[in-house]
Amino acid sequence: MYVQRFTKEVSFERLPSPQRSPGAWQAHISRHWSLRTNRSEPPFLGTAEVRALLGRHMPELLPDFDALLPLYDDQPGAAQGLALYNQRPFWSGCSVQVARRSEGSTLLRNYDLGVDDCPCAFRFEELAGGGWILGSAEGGWGYLDGMNDRGLAVALTFGGRFVTGPGFTVILVIRWLLQACASVDEALLRLAEAAIPHRMAQNLVLLDRSGAHAVVYLSPDREMVVERGLVGCTNHQGRVEVPQHGAFTRTEERLAYLQAHDGALTLANFLRPPLYQQRYLEHFGTLYSAEYDPAAGRLRLAWPGRELAFTPESEPTRFSVTYTQAAPAGPAMPG
Repeated sequence: MYVQRFTKEVSFERLPSPQRSPGAWQAHISRHWSLRTNRSEPPFLGTAEVRALLGRHMPELLPDFDALLPLYDDQPGAAQGLALYNQRPFWSGCSVQVARRSEGSTLLRNYDLGVDDCPCAFRFEELAGGGWILGSAEGGWGYLDGMNDRGLAVALTFGGRFVTGPGFTVILVIRWLLQACASVDEALLRLAEAAIPHRMAQNLVLLDRSGAHAVVYLSPDREMVVERGLVGCTNHQGRVEVPQHGAFTRTEERLAYLQAHDGALTLANFLRPPLYQQRYLEHFGTLYSAEYDPAAGRLRLAWPGRELAFTPESEPTRFSVTYTQAAPAGPAMPG
């Protein structure tokens, strides 16, 4: 038995809206992502088709999309890549829970994947119409989790089913919700009305400043399901449908732990088993633990031995995090 160490740079960055400064976004995107067509899968769509899909399902995103697209229009398939439509699927782990506090509920999450599978780029973004988004950036202008100035927080987990369909990646859906919505009720209504085609089976946990919360199951082949009575989720949608994946990720064990504590967990609990994972070689290790506090407008990020807090006033920073794994460590995540 020996210990392997993996070091990763983590960043917190501040950006104006894409409409105000597309060049700042081009630099930001170039640091962390590639929008080349090899991330997309058929059917390949032209710019007009992509704009029509965005306009039909998430029209609030079109002004920012139109501001960013000219930066990449010399690349074939840039519109589809930027719109995160029919992107290569990614199978992650993750645990999320609403923590009910007397001073205001918070959203706790672990993001579990391989060290090289996530940029760990956190971002404060000004919105063109006023307000802001603060969260974990992915896919250029999307979000893995985040909150906005109006008190809505959202986080994703993988839904546990290896099914794909023509559709948008959930990280863009999260951006849309944080850009367009102020409450859980509004977000649920917009999701229902928009009838967004989803690329993968994904779960969302939503919380707003009032303490209202919901778990949402999204799928490319099923209707959206809303669970109002749950305070968290892991990596299945009601029941485990891929036993090998469920066993590997211990999704039922983690959900049982969340349910047993029924909203009473803290960020420190997410840094310990059964929620904290260290199978980085198998693409199932905790890359960050986060707590979103919509009432305070504060994001706390934690790793073993390190904790930082970010607000809309925080300055940009970069730092290194070291992850450890005892090896060897069992079979790889099924996929």
